[in-house]
Amino acid sequence: MKIPLLSDLDVSEKKVIVRADLDVEISGGEVPLRLKALLPTLNYLKDKNSKIVVIAHKGKPGGIKVDSLSLKNAADELNGLLGGSMKFVDSI
Repeated sequence: MKIPLLSDLDVSEKKVIVRADLDVEISGGEVPLRLKALLPTLNYLKDKNSKIVVIAHKGKPGGIKVDSLSLKNAADELNGLLGGSMKFVDSI
């Protein structure tokens, strides 16, 4: 089975869901590698005027929300790297 490259798909002005592993620690120092690796994809989609929805999770043990497992810090860091164009949604 040949999996197409992102550049093979017509994503111009379309809604695109990107599943990302954002289980990273934000320490205020160096940008985590996982965030750096995601940037080319997100910038490509931005250049194509795609509406991007990034989905990720750290966990919800026992179905209970745990603030320390929030992705808010990772989302804020990613938002800064993308020039402030993202909006964080806590849950869907």
